[in-house]
Amino acid sequence: MTPSRNATDAAGLSLIEVMIAMVILSIGVMAIAGLMATGSRSQVGSRMETTAGHYIDEKFESLRGQTRVSADMSAGDIPPRGTTPSARPARGDAATSSPR
Repeated sequence: MTPSRNATDAAGLSLIEVMIAMVILSIGVMAIAGLMATGSRSQVGSRMETTAGHYIDEKFESLRGQTRVSADMSAGDIPPRGTTPSARPARGDAATSSPR
């Protein structure tokens, strides 16, 4: 008995079906890999924002107990009482810098 034409065609058809299934599966796997990379970047950004929030909370708590004239409070650009920011000389002005 010789194989009929239908049996040979069926074997070739199943090979094509397997190849198409593998292509579809590989596209799905690549899409999931792309989502994992995006999720990882998002997670790193969230971790950095959380760390910054903890640092800000810690700094606010340490400054909360300080008075306005404390050395920790004068390290920034806070105007003295009774003056406005425009009345003070800018940083680096000749009036505030000392000769070398």
